[in-house]
Amino acid sequence: MHISTTDFYCYGGYHWKVNNRKSGCYTPILKTSFEQIFNFHSHHLKMLAIRYDLHQPSYVLLNKQITVFFRRLSKQLKAKYKIQRLGYIWVREQENAKSPHYHIVLLLDGKHIMYPGWVNITSQRIWSELGGFLYFPPNLYYKTQRGDNKNMARLIYRVSYLAKARGKGKKPPQTKNYGASRISFNTKTKTKAFTGYY
Repeated sequence: MHISTTDFYCYGGYHWKVNNRKSGCYTPILKTSFEQIFNFHSHHLKMLAIRYDLHQPSYVLLNKQITVFFRRLSKQLKAKYKIQRLGYIWVREQENAKSPHYHIVLLLDGKHIMYPGWVNITSQRIWSELGGFLYFPPNLYYKTQRGDNKNMARLIYRVSYLAKARGKGKKPPQTKNYGASRISFNTKTKTKAFTGYY
């Protein structure tokens, strides 16, 4: 995968500042992250984004547990909040630890889910049931509204950390380093879009 060491990433004709410190960023992960964030926002005027770290007690070859985690979480969120979709981005990393961990971002309908409290509890319970430990990083959630460049820029910079090159190599060849939801762009969106932020 290509690694970029520039301070900005161009998406949709606009430039956004990214966190490329030390190791640079994998551009395919940046592209996927941008696509899912902006595609999700094309369906929802308001968005709540939440960051977690998911740790595992032992080494695993595949990413089966993270797939199960998102499937269970999506089912429970849709049942409680009656939302139509769950967006997400994840990366697998392993440096000096004996087992890999995941950095993830959840993308939620900010009209129906305004704060992360219940989502935090539910996510922690599901990952614990799968044998892992969920860590809540500082400043774990962001609220954005379509057209709000300033808050979107803060979210983009935070999410770009997931694309860092460091820590992505320790895995079998057939195992993915990253993944995301498959939300497509809503072409019927008519309200103000984002225009990049410097």
